[in-house]
Amino acid sequence: MLVVAGPPGSGKTSYFPVTALGIDSFNIDDRCAQVLGSYRAIPREPCGSVRGHPGHVRLRLMSIDRGDFHYDDAQSWERACRHIGLFLWWAADRGLASEDHHAEEIAPNPTQYFIGQCDTKLWDEDLTDDGNAFATAAYDEYLGEVGVYAEGLGVGNYEVPEGEATRKHFFDWLDARLATWRAESS
Repeated sequence: MLVVAGPPGSGKTSYFPVTALGIDSFNIDDRCAQVLGSYRAIPREPCGSVRGHPGHVRLRLMSIDRGDFHYDDAQSWERACRHIGLFLWWAADRGLASEDHHAEEIAPNPTQYFIGQCDTKLWDEDLTDDGNAFATAAYDEYLGEVGVYAEGLGVGNYEVPEGEATRKHFFDWLDARLATWRAESS
């Protein structure tokens, strides 16, 4: 038996392509995509059940958003990850990111920070418990706001520029949504 294990997004599949060796293997993302019909269909909810896996195991699905979900439409990692890096920056600035992420390190270039430090994937471990609860409640709305903002600028969703106006808009929007979420949660 060969076991390849490590944290999510650490490159296990890239560095150890077990399937290419003809060895029986199991990859949770591949299995979820097979069951659900697409990698994009993998739910953001923290837990999901994957039928068809031996023993019908309840598995933790931890990604909040991933650059590879957006890459085909965005056509570059920078464009695919820009909105995710911005969200992580905001979360770090508001104390909703894990201890691994500091707003002052993210601020100079949120997209490059996200790509370099997070390997294009935002996992639940990147956020605090409150950050995860908020992301579960509001991240889809945030994606919708990215579309609204892009439309207002007359650009596509993946063409929203990095800059102070974009930062201010989304930080203000996320702050307002966070305040509403906190009021509704208490």
